[in-house]
Amino acid sequence: NVSISVPIQLSHFSSYSRLALAQMIYSDRKTTNAEFLFTGNLNGVNTNITTTATIVDPKHINATSNLSFSFRLPHQFNIMPSAQYDYNQKKVILFRCNLEKPLFGKGYLNISYEHNFIGKLNSVNVGLRYDFSFMQTAIGSQFSKSSKSFSQSARGSLLFDGRNKYIGASMTSTVGRAAMTFVAYLDLNGNGKRDKNEPKVLGLKLRV
Repeated sequence: NVSISVPIQLSHFSSYSRLALAQMIYSDRKTTNAEFLFTGNLNGVNTNITTTATIVDPKHINATSNLSFSFRLPHQFNIMPSAQYDYNQKKVILFRCNLEKPLFGKGYLNISYEHNFIGKLNSVNVGLRYDFSFMQTAIGSQFSKSSKSFSQSARGSLLFDGRNKYIGASMTSTVGRAAMTFVAYLDLNGNGKRDKNEPKVLGLKLRV
């Protein structure tokens, strides 16, 4: 696995780009997965483009790109249009537009429209989402020409650090591949490590 990341931070512009390559070697073949991600923010408009490719051999390459934007409208509406392009078929295969508005506290209304160019299908989704500090919950309905469906979901994650006796929860589905835990304490004997009788120091502000 190889991954290269380049962050950029300016006064009115910020961006993050990453190139990742992963190769799996089997007894009779090898497969290479490549991903290029670019995300940026210019004057409040977020842009993201992600291109993925699976390479079995020079004649068998599957590649797609996802392009999305996000920007704020009046009355606290956020709109997020996106499109997916298939390089093998040389055309856009999916278009989606999501509209979101905060209703109360951490509750949000979501309305989205999706058009699948391959199956020639249109669908509309209406849902409500509430973000707890430890879990994200949602209910929604999907309407299409041929069907209707209703869904409920809840997701979150739990982090346990036995060494520092820390238990934490997050509303995201994963806490990542790595984590940092900072424990400020009063080093009474000045030996550079925390002993059992040395108390924590609370109320400090940490900037990483």
